[in-house]
Amino acid sequence: MVNFLKNSIIIFNIPLNMMIYMKFQISICLLLLIVAILIGCTQSLDSETQRFIGTWKSENNKFIFSENGGISIEYWTGTYEVQNRTLRIIYTTDDREIEEIYSYEFSENDTLLTLTDQTSGAIIEYTKQ
Repeated sequence: MVNFLKNSIIIFNIPLNMMIYMKFQISICLLLLIVAILIGCTQSLDSETQRFIGTWKSENNKFIFSENGGISIEYWTGTYEVQNRTLRIIYTTDDREIEEIYSYEFSENDTLLTLTDQTSGAIIEYTKQ
């Protein structure tokens, strides 16, 4: 009688070995869900922002775009944001915060970047280094 009870404990009409198997399945499902969530969180850059990453040079200027949203512009550093086909750059110079907003276009297999200043209309071409 003890051996019978030991091998077939029933909780809510489910045998013990079936409960262990169900817990194992639930654990695997939860683990897969957590992995999927973490993978989704690590994909921080969209494909449009990814195109900017690297060093871009014009006749008079050089931009270095970092993956973390930072930008180096000759002697200054700042941040950038890509949204709705617009590039927004913010940096500080001489204790003044400067914001520049450009529309942009990539060409020549993403090696040529054309920026159009939305305030002045000036057009500047940058080549990827």
